[in-house]
Amino acid sequence: MFDDPILNDFLFVNPYEGKLWLSKEQLEKLMYWLFFCSVVHVLGDQVQVLENAAEAVHSQYHRVHEVLAAAESVKYQVEPLLELLS
Repeated sequence: MFDDPILNDFLFVNPYEGKLWLSKEQLEKLMYWLFFCSVVHVLGDQVQVLENAAEAVHSQYHRVHEVLAAAESVKYQVEPLLELLS
């Protein structure tokens, strides 16, 4: 994920005191846009809409908040965040 220079620019990834950091606000923006895209995908799948769209959307929403909580817990440092999420 952090090998992409465009994504790094979007997240304002920057080195400081020998560690890589990212912007809280930009990460939130990215996560909510990804959530929006996943909701559109779920609602576009007619079979899933009939069966369990609410559950799928709730699951994605929960995952967004897990990622944001993980980022906050490591104070937005890139390497520890990647370790937590892998």
